[in-house]
Parts: sequence; structure tokens; C-alpha cells
Amino acid sequence: MLKLLKFNIKSLHAHNSFFFSTKIGIPKETFTNEKRVSVSPEGVSKLKKLGYDVLVEKDCGVDSDFTNALYEKNGAQITDDPYVADVILKVRAPNEKEIKKIKKNSSLISFLWPG
Repeated sequence: MLKLLKFNIKSLHAHNSFFFSTKIGIPKETFTNEKRVSVSPEGVSKLKKLGYDVLVEKDCGVDSDFTNALYEKNGAQITDDPYVADVILKVRAPNEKEIKKIKKNSSLISFLWPG
């Protein structure tokens, strides 16, 4: 019986059980002439299957021909503030204004160009 009560926290987190609610935020890219988006609607579907909640900034995929409806169809929640998520995915490094929006203890995954 005791063995049944033991569980691996890392495993639960990796599979995003009800013990954890990991949110991934996909913001609109703000760099001039940047048309890419960090995650396609198909990618959202794959993240959802892994158990993540995906917050997509309204109209973030417009320049890549991805509509809000297409993101929603694949399981994303459309939002005005994806920076409340636990993990932020961007193509370009965030600017100063975006950095200030990222919540404490969250993670950023993007290209960075150290100068």
C-alpha cells in the first residue's frame, strides 16, 4: 500500500498532472519586420497533448497567416497578456518593455544575441 502512495514529482511535473498547471505563453513578436511566431497552431496542439496550457497573444500569428481561430481550434487560449505564463516562447530576444512584463520565476526560451 505504501508503495502505491509514493510518486515521482518530476514525473508528475513532466506530464503536467493536476498537481501542476504549467502555462506556456506565446507573445506577438515586436521586432521590426519580424513575421515569424514561436509556435504554430500545430505546435500548440502538440503542447496541449503533453498537458500544457498554452496562452497565445491575440493576433500574434497574423503575419504568419495563423488566425486566432486556428490557434483556438488547436487548444490555445487567446489572451492580451501571455507574459503571465510560466514559460515564455519567443523568436527574438525580448525588448526592455517585454522583459518587465515577464513574471518572476518564469522561464524565457528565445534566440539571444549577446553584444
